[in-house]
Amino acid sequence: MIVNLGWSDGGYSELRAADADRAEVRRLLDVARDEGRLDEAEFDRRSGAVRAAKTRGDLVRVTTDLPERKGVREWIDGMRVRGTDREDARRWLAEAAAQDRLGDQEHERRLVALSQVARYAELTIVLDGVPGRPGTARSNVLAGATDRESALATLAEAVADGRVRPVEAPALEADIRQARRVGDLDALLAPLPERAGARERQDVVEALATAHRDGQLDVAEYAARAGQAREAVLNAELAPLVAELRGDARRLTDADRQSVADTLKRALEEGRLDLAEFDERVRVAHAATTVADVAPLVADLVSPPRPASRHWWDAVFDAAVVNSALVTAPRRGLLKLIWYAATSATLLTYAYLVTWNYLVTLVALWLPLWGLLALEGFVVELLAGRVWSREQAIIDGLRADLDRLRAKQPDITAITLEYPAKENVRDDDGDRREKTRRSVAQIRVEFDRTKPNRKLAAQFRDEITRLLWRSRLYPLHKIWLGEPGTTSTLGTVKSNGPEAEKLRHRHGPRPYGPFPEQSS
Repeated sequence: MIVNLGWSDGGYSELRAADADRAEVRRLLDVARDEGRLDEAEFDRRSGAVRAAKTRGDLVRVTTDLPERKGVREWIDGMRVRGTDREDARRWLAEAAAQDRLGDQEHERRLVALSQVARYAELTIVLDGVPGRPGTARSNVLAGATDRESALATLAEAVADGRVRPVEAPALEADIRQARRVGDLDALLAPLPERAGARERQDVVEALATAHRDGQLDVAEYAARAGQAREAVLNAELAPLVAELRGDARRLTDADRQSVADTLKRALEEGRLDLAEFDERVRVAHAATTVADVAPLVADLVSPPRPASRHWWDAVFDAAVVNSALVTAPRRGLLKLIWYAATSATLLTYAYLVTWNYLVTLVALWLPLWGLLALEGFVVELLAGRVWSREQAIIDGLRADLDRLRAKQPDITAITLEYPAKENVRDDDGDRREKTRRSVAQIRVEFDRTKPNRKLAAQFRDEITRLLWRSRLYPLHKIWLGEPGTTSTLGTVKSNGPEAEKLRHRHGPRPYGPFPEQSS
């Protein structure tokens, strides 16, 4: 917020002052007196100057250190101090003295200086390092007894856990007691988290011992590194000692080499490798030194994952309740069990009532039956969690993939995805209305030409089908490639029935394992 000081003469300081001008200046003086910026003596002096002023410039000089309006709280160096701020300053000084931030003599000296303060620039100097003043940074606050005690307690903890050696502690303790500001204390304590403690040093020594037993380090190298670990001061000195013993850079152990050899032998027996490839990979494995060196040797020997089986009751759950492929794995099974049990109990109860009174049950209870089934599905859907936001994220990802496809082919001007699709159908009266097809995805591909190249159309039909087939959209019984209800160049793909087996053979099984938080 911009605050202007003083009365403005509008740039006409040489013009003679009118009574209206003097009245405006007197109003500013009255406000300043009411807010405690002027005492009575200063107010009288300035009022006399207003009466004696001949020009508008003379009036400006009377209010150069006063705000142009009432209620200004900003601390502006050249502005007179409000009475409220002066009282706050006196309170802040008293609190600082009570917290041992100011000694008795320093407190008295600042109180004397406060009584002589007129403008905020002077008040800022008086309150230097005192908490409470607007804009005072924590690092610039004077250190008090509590701050020093906290710093000494942190130092004691560092000594206890071995981050600070006992011979270093007295010098650090003396520096803490002599530190003047909180920033000085922070600077003294800042290196402590980076120091290595006794536990960290011991962990590294134990890791080195394990590496020695596993054949990753020989005796001489283990002894040298263990000695460095025991003498390390910083965590940064410990990290390089075990860097090549962890992660992809980890040195191979005897067990690692044996595991790779067993994998290669099993691949040979299964026919994944011929004898020449097996010999070459075994030779490379024996010469390897790190995990990263042997990873490529077995990367292509992993069996493809077997997706979880989907049954007809899974399709019923997806269609009646919610897309179970978007429910996290631990919750999916429990929700299905709850829904199957609830719906089964409801339907069995209704069947029993039908045998008890056929006419009454069918006529009077069919509506409550459907309402109860809908309520059970709604409750299970609520318990499923953020399913719709996950589905939207998958649809957004598919749209991004389609945009990348479009960018690769200049003959295509646009690709749009709509799921679930909407179709215009005629009702019994012959009127057209829009109907949502939950199990249908509509893909519209607009070509730059009236009749696109058939080879290009077939290529994009296959790629688009693969994208949707490998997505987690359930149910998905049909993919419209073009305007529904019309003859399309790309045609229609059914993802269930006999064609599903062809899609599964060409593109692999549909995903149905544990739900990944980041779907693509």
